[in-house]
Amino acid sequence: MENKTTINYNSYFAGCLSGISQTIVGHPLDTIKVWSQNGQLSHELKRISIRSLYSGISYPLISSGFLNCISFGVENTVKNNGYNNIESGVISGFAVGLLTAPIDYFKIQNQTHHRRFIESVKTINLSKLALGTTIMRESIGYGLYFPIYYELKDKTGSFISGGVAGIASWTFTYPLDTIKTRLQSGDYKNIIHLIKAGKIWEGYLPCIARAGLVNAIGWLVYEKILHQTTTTPTTH
Repeated sequence: MENKTTINYNSYFAGCLSGISQTIVGHPLDTIKVWSQNGQLSHELKRISIRSLYSGISYPLISSGFLNCISFGVENTVKNNGYNNIESGVISGFAVGLLTAPIDYFKIQNQTHHRRFIESVKTINLSKLALGTTIMRESIGYGLYFPIYYELKDKTGSFISGGVAGIASWTFTYPLDTIKTRLQSGDYKNIIHLIKAGKIWEGYLPCIARAGLVNAIGWLVYEKILHQTTTTPTTH
């Protein structure tokens, strides 16, 4: 008997547009979070501008649609083939983590050192990519994110449940995100050095403000587009 894999391609398309909308809305708060994590906030606030708040946006703007396409699409595909919300979330997070690490590296290099792509390429190495830390953050985060959203969706609607899911997943993974950001900034010799620097929760408030806002909007966009485009899933 032939095994059939059910794929709803509309979830990939809806995820793509959702990701772009999230980046446009949330990037300034992400920049403030990165400045805080690296101890640069007071310095950067002295010369803050719209341009500085949106520094590094080219990387996530180009990639956000693709990454959300992967995260929502993989989660939907895995779940449609017999896995529960936690399992499909973890698998989705693992896939996203592999792709997110290099993208985050170039973004953070631009945000913290104002380095262009070519300059960042010259300084890159495996330890600075923080691949393992990124995969761990994404797997845990998405393993919480999707189950929380689907648990609340029918009770509170997409906007509120999306915001709550985003805040909860980022709260649980924030220390990992700080470690990842510091590794990718290149300002610390090793992981022991950056942990000893303390202030692992530095930048948490702008992160949570961003998480609530962008995930509320992201899920609203995703559900509306999915509703408008959904047809009978294709089977192979």
